[in-house]
Amino acid sequence: PNLVSAELRFRGYREALAKHGLVCDERLIVRGDFTEGGGYKGARELLERDVEYTAIFAANDLMAIGAIKALKEEKIAIPADVSVVGFDGTGVCNYVEPPLTTVRLPVARLGSLAAQVVIDLLQGKKDVERGIMLPIELVIRGSAQTPEL
Repeated sequence: PNLVSAELRFRGYREALAKHGLVCDERLIVRGDFTEGGGYKGARELLERDVEYTAIFAANDLMAIGAIKALKEEKIAIPADVSVVGFDGTGVCNYVEPPLTTVRLPVARLGSLAAQVVIDLLQGKKDVERGIMLPIELVIRGSAQTPEL
């Protein structure tokens, strides 16, 4: 909860729900620690709750991979029963079974811009650009499908 990226991702989740007229059900929210183990633990916690869901959207790819492991242990079919989506677009997404659907960030561009901001600040520039928005991409692979309602 103290990471800016975690809070921004959580805010984006809430805003996306609101934009589509959906209420945020706190029973569907599990906090993790951006690790595979945290995703596993979070999915196990979610499995113990008396709440129905068709998808898990993890705050990063590692947590999504941990969630997949927990679901598989319970013989839950991915994506037929529950879709799993990660966030970051790491290379490991292709090596999970099923391959992980993810929201890909332009990591190289992000790093380049961050380095430039630091350099500009160290050089004493006053008009350093902040709050830069970069495009993201949904990469659909085998871990997600459109739910049948």
